[in-house]
Amino acid sequence: MFTETNVMSVPGDALEMMNECSVHLGYNRCYDAKQFSQMMQMHYTKMLESCKNDKALYKRIKRNTCGNWRGAYIPIMPILIHKHKFGQPCEPHVRVLVWGSPSFCLDLSMDHYELIVEKNTVE
Repeated sequence: MFTETNVMSVPGDALEMMNECSVHLGYNRCYDAKQFSQMMQMHYTKMLESCKNDKALYKRIKRNTCGNWRGAYIPIMPILIHKHKFGQPCEPHVRVLVWGSPSFCLDLSMDHYELIVEKNTVE
């Protein structure tokens, strides 16, 4: 299904919605809405800080994302297919690494993961 070197991107607002679904599904690695938003804002702010010396790049990122992490494309990488919720067997889902500062893990439904793969496939 995936290799550990597959890095893909997903819009921040879509990742936020996927996290909310993961909360509803009871997956281990998901975050309440406030915590998720805070982590993503921290990631976005640090990303902007890392390019502040390149004023053209900084302006382009701010313009393309409308100055909000929800408009940014967030890099993710699949880690493993997971089959448990708090130690109990459940439907398979994918644990991904959300790259950033800080990086964190997030469990996604197979449907959401397959949608990300489809959107990241170059024909």
